[in-house]
Amino acid sequence: MYHKGKSCLFHSLSKEVYNWLSNQPNVKEESITDWLLYSSSKRCPKIIYKAFTRNEESNNGADWECWIIRGNNHYFKAYRFLVQAKKIYNKKTTILQLHMEILMVSKLIC
Repeated sequence: MYHKGKSCLFHSLSKEVYNWLSNQPNVKEESITDWLLYSSSKRCPKIIYKAFTRNEESNNGADWECWIIRGNNHYFKAYRFLVQAKKIYNKKTTILQLHMEILMVSKLIC
């Protein structure tokens, strides 16, 4: 899909979020989302996003919409994702809690 440098972007960001949560476990989900969106679009201009308001999220089930653009001036492809962000709080999170999170994802409108 992308050359190695760009495909590593999400791995790099994931590690940074993991380290952040390890050092500051009470960080809010919204803060992580804001940072993740800003950092990913800053590091790769072909990632475009729109964060939804709480009202929009209640209607479509997503925290944000993300577009990944590939191509050049004459031809391009765009991949669209609706994302519902979830923070797993700790290793004690139960299967029931994870199941409830999955049910929330089923609200997403594609």
